[in-house]
Parts: sequence; structure tokens; C-alpha cells
Amino acid sequence: MNFRAKTADRDGYADIARAGLEPLKTIGSRWPAIIGAVLTLAMIVGLGRELLGHGLAGLTRSVPQDPRFYLCFGLLYMSPPTGDYVIFAACGASRSAALSR
Repeated sequence: MNFRAKTADRDGYADIARAGLEPLKTIGSRWPAIIGAVLTLAMIVGLGRELLGHGLAGLTRSVPQDPRFYLCFGLLYMSPPTGDYVIFAACGASRSAALSR
């Protein structure tokens, strides 16, 4: 099967400019990076003050005690990579079956 685009150049690749995939212009200012770093530092300082202000007892009071929370958290945490694995395993199986014909 040939999946090349009809607007291909001599190498067989689609014309990137016609597809609208032009690189973005970079921002010449460093302010977004500086603001991001300041906000990150402020969040870390705020978290440290909260944890150190209430101590370890306050931390243990704020952490969920129900094991169902951790079960649901683990399942939700692992669902995207598990879904990706299932999808790509199916794609790989169908590709290897198509190549073995």
C-alpha cells in the first residue's frame, strides 16, 4: 500500500508549508521563563511553610486514611499507560500480521 500524500515532493514527503506545519516563532523575551521559575519557587516555599508550620502530625491528619483512595488513585494513575500499551500492542500485532502475509 502507498500512503504518500498527493502533494508530495520528489522525496515522497508532503509539502510541510502547505500542510500548515510551520515552526512557531520563538519569543525573544525571557520573561515567561522567569515568571514560571518565580511561581514554581513560590509554590515550593508555600508548601514548605505549610508542612513545617503544622509539623508531621498535621501532614498525617491531611493524608487520606481510607485504602480505597489509594486503590482508586493507583488505578487512575496506571490507566493511561495501560491503555497505551493495549492500543500499541494491538497495532503491533496487526502490523506484524500484515507483514507476514
